[in-house]
Amino acid sequence: MNAALAAAATRALARLEAFLDEVARGWHESRALAERARALSERYTLGTSPVGGDEVADPAYLAYFGPRAVRATAAALASWGSTPRGTVVDAGCGSGGAALLLAEVGAARIVGVEVSERALAVARALVGDKLRAVCAPLEHAPATPDATLVSSSFTFGELGGDVDAALGVVSRLGGASTEVLLVDAGDHPHARRLQSLREALRSAPAGARRVLAPCPHDDACPALLRERDWCHARTNKALPPRLAAFARAVGRDADEMAYAFLALSSAAAAPTAERRGVLAIGEAHKEKGRARLPVCGPGGLRFVQALKRDRAAYHALLAVPRGTRLRADLGEAAEHGVAHVDAQRIALLAGPE
Repeated sequence: MNAALAAAATRALARLEAFLDEVARGWHESRALAERARALSERYTLGTSPVGGDEVADPAYLAYFGPRAVRATAAALASWGSTPRGTVVDAGCGSGGAALLLAEVGAARIVGVEVSERALAVARALVGDKLRAVCAPLEHAPATPDATLVSSSFTFGELGGDVDAALGVVSRLGGASTEVLLVDAGDHPHARRLQSLREALRSAPAGARRVLAPCPHDDACPALLRERDWCHARTNKALPPRLAAFARAVGRDADEMAYAFLALSSAAAAPTAERRGVLAIGEAHKEKGRARLPVCGPGGLRFVQALKRDRAAYHALLAVPRGTRLRADLGEAAEHGVAHVDAQRIALLAGPE
């Protein structure tokens, strides 16, 4: 993640902690808040909207889901290479975690669309004057034609089973020149939902939205070939101590999180240009005498391999995080779906040129 985005996420988390101190003193040590946050998290995993509506649920939701929205949205923006400017629509803004990050990153105005008046009240208090609250279901909210971006963080999966219809609901909140960022959990059902949307967009007519990131190609998604597979990335949460302690009390990982995302072009954009690089879609696995890393690129799934005797390359390959974009040369150099890396070719693991 670049320094500016990392700094914006750090500021957002500090503001979130300060807000929690105001509305729920001792929140990070409250067993009742941790228990409520765990219940809300379980509801989300089951596909039920986790938004609460009382004096315990509000801070519990924000203390657990707020940092996830901040970190996942920041990681998606970093992977995409985009910095929001001007007016941004936060579709399903909830209590404002992602909106807070967008404000810190540089958006001049955030239009927060949310069906819960109570959640919107929290978001207004958290984000401040940059947030214009719109209380309405996403399908009935007015459009913001001058928006540069419509962002949906951990909301897209709540819009029903028809991914095309769900994208239509989110897309109409902007204008013809508005890009779309969909961020969701990195578990199997939520990630595959985004992959299914990407697949549907491949066959969409000219002028429809196209995927800008994270995919390094426009070919079929290899992670959809088998039901057991899904494509996601991981990011370090880097939570302040009290937010980390709260996550542990909830029973969740305080250090890392999985997320999935799609960045989509505006409807008026030209067809996507060929993208460079290959994407690590898993962690490297140790095999007898070698390590292999699964990567996605034009033509589908292939592997990057380093032999154990090439110790520098072997350990460098094992250290590549899931979701890293690697040099396009790895795809071009592949033979029978395998690209070999040795000490002279370690630089290929450093990222796209």
